Amino acid sequence: MSKEPQVLNIDDMNIKIKPGTEACYSNFLRVSFTSTEFIFDFGFTGPKIDSSSGSETTITNRIIIPPEYLNQVIEVLQKQKDAYEKSLENE
Repeated sequence: MSKEPQVLNIDDMNIKIKPGTEACYSNFLRVSFTSTEFIFDFGFTGPKIDSSSGSETTITNRIIIPPEYLNQVIEVLQKQKDAYEKSLENE
């Protein structure tokens, strides 16, 4: 069940989600970097389909970010995390 990850190159922070874009649950995040970009791989880890033991990770989306935008991305992620935690407190 190997599927190539979708690649999104973020050239600027004017990000728009296309209508009809499907959401995907992720329980796996890997962050890596090179000298020219930061790479976020999102996916899920679950039991192997063809085996009774072990698990496998499937990468479903990859986001590639030039270093000059990383601080903005971190700021957006922090705001989303804070909003999520606040919503949990209000339940």
